[in-house]
Amino acid sequence: MNLETIAALAAAGAAATAVPASLLVGRWQMKGALSQAQGSLAQAQAGLTQAESAYRASLDAVKAQGETAHTQWLRGMKRDAFASFLVSAHRVWDIAQELTYLDARSDGREDLTSLLADLSVADRELNNAYSVVSLEVPESGRMIAYNMKLYLDLCVLSNKTQVEIRAAWNKLNTLHSSTTDRILGELHDALTQLQGRVWASGISGDPRIRLQPVDNPLAPVTLPSEIADAEEDVLALLRRSDVQQHFTTAERECLTDWAFNKIEQSKEDAENWNNRFQDQQRAFRAYARESLGHPAEPGDE
Repeated sequence: MNLETIAALAAAGAAATAVPASLLVGRWQMKGALSQAQGSLAQAQAGLTQAESAYRASLDAVKAQGETAHTQWLRGMKRDAFASFLVSAHRVWDIAQELTYLDARSDGREDLTSLLADLSVADRELNNAYSVVSLEVPESGRMIAYNMKLYLDLCVLSNKTQVEIRAAWNKLNTLHSSTTDRILGELHDALTQLQGRVWASGISGDPRIRLQPVDNPLAPVTLPSEIADAEEDVLALLRRSDVQQHFTTAERECLTDWAFNKIEQSKEDAENWNNRFQDQQRAFRAYARESLGHPAEPGDE
């Protein structure tokens, strides 16, 4: 083997040894790059997790604030509804009391007309307030409000009945004293005689109501003969055209009611309905305070 051949083999061996060395260096470099990349990915994932936690915390805080604001808004709506209903009911009750204070010395028609106009407005406001309350509260609260309004309506009706009867009677007295119309004097005397027989019967209140069968309120009432005869005399006069020209149908009914002592009956009814109204009003105030998270007050039921 000559020197040239030996030199060639040596060069080839050196080249073969150099290839594996370069591969090892490249592999080490690749591992380093992968390790660095994995570290960066872990940092990125940690950052995303932290950002997601912060976002969820902010979202929960916003939801909590929204729920608190919504709860406060609903509470405010309830409070306004309760207050409006109570104030409206009290206004109607005030007018109902004013009805009983009308001057009994005159027919009181102008005062009555004015009060009835005020009552119509107040009653409409009460109906609107009740409608709102009925939408804001469950069945238990709605029934208290309903009963409260029902008894107030009945109290107003009883007081208004008293005033209308008294006004019709005072109108007859005024006409009787200011004219020479004989028929008005006959009507006045017939009504007075009927009332006297009602009083003499010993029946408290209106006998047409007192003698009504409890088990059959639609059955006709049988009055004592002395009362029935006097009533027929009154009705015969009220059917006459020369009487009807002075009084409306409602006023003629009121004159008969006066003789049957319905004013006293209506006073008794008004007191009964008023007591029930006051009970329901206290119950509603207690319900409202409990619903709004306030402690009960003395007198609430």
